[in-house]
Amino acid sequence: MILCQVAMAWILGTKTGSDGQAALPRGFAVAVLMLMCLVSAALGFSWGPLNWIIPTEGLPVETQSFLAMLCRFKHGTFAYFSAWVAIMTAFVIVFLPETKRVPLEYMDDLWRRFLVDGSNQDGKPPQP
Repeated sequence: MILCQVAMAWILGTKTGSDGQAALPRGFAVAVLMLMCLVSAALGFSWGPLNWIIPTEGLPVETQSFLAMLCRFKHGTFAYFSAWVAIMTAFVIVFLPETKRVPLEYMDDLWRRFLVDGSNQDGKPPQP
């Protein structure tokens, strides 16, 4: 991951000019894309799974609930988890704003409307 990211930084730094505005030649663009894929794959084989490994190896077995639920509730265990997925989905639909076709420049206004007091500093609504 380190080597790929250093290579990407070097390619982008040397090939896009000092202001970062120059067009990247096609071969270098493909190289950057391939390096990004390698970083993603390397993450999946290294740091990525740690969020699953650390809790399972670091917490006592008594804190695990799935097997106890499965023994007691049988198929109801999966109904329980599906209910939580439904609740999470409803939460996302209600509280997460749609950002499709919203320019990056208007994201602050969009999020401010949802997260603070509903007002924009400049008074303009987000533009789709």
